[in-house]
Amino acid sequence: MKSKAHSEAFSRTLAGALLDFKAAVEKRDKAGANLEYAFALGLIGGATLSGAIGKEEGAALQAKLEETRQALMDAFGDAPKPKTWKACN
Repeated sequence: MKSKAHSEAFSRTLAGALLDFKAAVEKRDKAGANLEYAFALGLIGGATLSGAIGKEEGAALQAKLEETRQALMDAFGDAPKPKTWKACN
């Protein structure tokens, strides 16, 4: 990172996005989890493209984020099928 302040801001924002991602998964909010994943990925990509972090660092962060996403999204599994009620005659 260019400065300590930038580094701290990036770390704080990324950590917040990851915590929000985890919270969305725990609430079984798949759309929210996908949004937080995209936000975190965008932060990493933006920092890499701007030169704030190196390409190797960015790639490593993206790989870790993908591992985390896969592990957490596996928690969703298959959605339960709604039960159908038969009318009583």
